[in-house]
Amino acid sequence: LGPIDLSPSFGPRCAAMADKGGLVQKIEKIQLALGGFPNGGTITGTIRTANAHLSLTLRGGLVQQADQLLAALHGENGDGGFIAEAETLRTELGLEPAPLLPLLEEAAKQLRLEAPLEGSMQAQLAQLGRALQERSKQRGKEEDNGLPAKVEKIRDALGL
Repeated sequence: LGPIDLSPSFGPRCAAMADKGGLVQKIEKIQLALGGFPNGGTITGTIRTANAHLSLTLRGGLVQQADQLLAALHGENGDGGFIAEAETLRTELGLEPAPLLPLLEEAAKQLRLEAPLEGSMQAQLAQLGRALQERSKQRGKEEDNGLPAKVEKIRDALGL
């Protein structure tokens, strides 16, 4: 994760205001949560990129927009949001902990999706959830046709 660039696009007054509102820390949290920001970035660039993935209707200034993005990622009180949804998926698939964007890419690879992930973060999580359910159904059918079913048929045939 690279440094956040405050000076070239904002100037010293804006940089001081950004620090005052805790904006730099909020931007860093957004970058860490999503991943995909190898060279840091500007505050507005991070907000734009994050919102391109999350597809929210952001309102207010940069601090408020960062708060809205963090709430979507972590939930209103840190108890939900896209990260929690992805964590369930990560656990089900046995994936290593990772930022959200690389995690979704890895989940798509493991589930061997027929179509690439598209749309908002919510749509992508729904697409992965459906694929996981389908995989679970397939595995259930395979187990039904597996050894336990065959043993049961043999028992029935022998009258046991």
